[in-house]
Amino acid sequence: MEARVHFCPNDLGVYSPDADLCIDCGGRLIVDRRGHVIGDGWTLDHLIGLGGMRSSVWEATREDGAVAAIKIAESDLESPDARRLIHSASLVQSLDHPNIGRVFAYGETDDGEAHVVMELLRGRTLLHLLQQRGVVTVAQAVHVVRETLEALDYLHGRGLVHRDVKPGNVHLSPRGHDPWDVRLIDFGVAKEVMSGAPSRIDLITESPGAWGRIVGTPEYMAPEQVLGAPVDGRADLYAVGIMLYRLVTGELPFQSADRQEVYELQLRRSPPPAKAPEGQPPLSLGLTTTLATALAKQPGDRFQSARMFIHALEQI
Repeated sequence: MEARVHFCPNDLGVYSPDADLCIDCGGRLIVDRRGHVIGDGWTLDHLIGLGGMRSSVWEATREDGAVAAIKIAESDLESPDARRLIHSASLVQSLDHPNIGRVFAYGETDDGEAHVVMELLRGRTLLHLLQQRGVVTVAQAVHVVRETLEALDYLHGRGLVHRDVKPGNVHLSPRGHDPWDVRLIDFGVAKEVMSGAPSRIDLITESPGAWGRIVGTPEYMAPEQVLGAPVDGRADLYAVGIMLYRLVTGELPFQSADRQEVYELQLRRSPPPAKAPEGQPPLSLGLTTTLATALAKQPGDRFQSARMFIHALEQI
């Protein structure tokens, strides 16, 4: 098949098929797939953005008027990125919950690349909102976190752990008079858990990665996840606790330019007391108590289920 030209996602130029980087912005180039038809008659109309796992995301339409978002792995079908994309799609396709982004189909393009056909979500991620606003109100924070927990309650009930809950993986769409329609997205490192909770761990004597490979985003990773130990849904609830802390304080509890230092903080340091940003009403005792429970180092000291976390939020 004839090689297609590459283009800069920031509209800074079109390049030959063998070019990799934009000379103006330095970003990676994308294969120009506009007008290309893949899957069940989907025509790629325009690039929406770049996804994780070295992928591109396109808005697509079909002759019957249907619209979708299609994620394509910009790598060989046998690459780790492509395999993770297909793995996540296979897990999510069977899920049906209003707070989880839907996957309709997945497969291989004519060029031998993995692709996933997903629900087209209008709006923005929670990360983009925070980059613009810094913080949200407590009521808005509780709404977003509760809806995320509803998704996790459903997910955990089916033996799945997301393992990368963070603002970049929470999508917000406008919805009438409610703050937002919330969706949990991007299941690239989701995992099936077959049994029991991780055993109690002496975190002081362990080192990052001591048990195995570390998977996730350091600032949102539970201590057992930092260790590479077995995880269950309580690791996701810890990540939600980090997210709630960020939403109501404007800061992450553990942050550093050094990834290794973030790991050490997650393992050994208690989070700074949660305080409202200057000019905002003080945080309630119920909220700070909820945060303390969610961010407990030991899994057994946290909320034991998403439903318990939701119940605590209802008391705030």
